[in-house]
Amino acid sequence: MLTIRALGRPGPTCAHRVAWMLTNGAIPPGLHVLHRCDNPPCVRPDHLFIGTHTDNMRDMFAKGRRKTVAHSGDRHFFRRFPERVLRGDRHPMAKLTAAKAEAIRTSYAQGDVTQEELAQRYGVSRPAISAIVTGRRWKS
Repeated sequence: MLTIRALGRPGPTCAHRVAWMLTNGAIPPGLHVLHRCDNPPCVRPDHLFIGTHTDNMRDMFAKGRRKTVAHSGDRHFFRRFPERVLRGDRHPMAKLTAAKAEAIRTSYAQGDVTQEELAQRYGVSRPAISAIVTGRRWKS
């Protein structure tokens, strides 16, 4: 993007704004210089007009320039390829296996051991045991 220092304005200013100022004078505070031609590098004064951010958004919608993504989160790797996410004992950092998780659930359901004891026995935290016995982790 071509930028130059505008008349009395600190910092860089886009060329289309300078073109507007040289032709029409100062840009009122809070307003933007918009393009009729939808070509950002264009500096032709007859292709430029003043408007608010809302005006710019309306112009974008009216001209069909909005890039729509139904659900941007759907592009996330975990949602696009759930079969490729390493879960459970397939994960290289897993301390437990599906069989151990089932044994934890069974032992806790019988009531002969506490979650703290299970955590010490299997080398994991008590909240990890809680997540297993409540079904939040290692779903059966």
